[in-house]
Amino acid sequence: MIATLAAAAAAVFAGYVGYRAHLRDLETDRLRYTRGVHSWLAWDTTVEHGGTRLVIMNSGEAPIYDVMITVALDSREETAPHAGQTWLMLPPGHFVTQKDGHGWTFPEPADPQQFRPYTRSAKFAVVAMEFTDAVGTRWRRGKSGTLESRRADNPPRR
Repeated sequence: MIATLAAAAAAVFAGYVGYRAHLRDLETDRLRYTRGVHSWLAWDTTVEHGGTRLVIMNSGEAPIYDVMITVALDSREETAPHAGQTWLMLPPGHFVTQKDGHGWTFPEPADPQQFRPYTRSAKFAVVAMEFTDAVGTRWRRGKSGTLESRRADNPPRR
């Protein structure tokens, strides 16, 4: 009887360890996916007089959702696409958007080599980027580039 109890305890423990390893693997996959989502402001080198563009990269394997990016343009903060709104979905790839008279344009596929990032000025920078992954977790990448998950009860603004 003691051997049976010991075997049962070992089986429960092995199941618990396996379950924890599975959860750790899921978290590792999720972080690998979300670490490939970035945005930055850049100078467009493809047009004669250039211009500031917002470059967005999703190198994951799935779309991201409810994308909202806060940028500093000449030290004034504003939200893309518009204050209080989000881009509902952005598939994997590199995209670019620009400010026009109505806010920010729809993201279009782009070659990131055509854009020179602003790297020496806080006056032109991404302040924050928020998005939801395919699993439903809300993420925020701050000014320093740190990625953190947001609480589920803090939904994106639409």
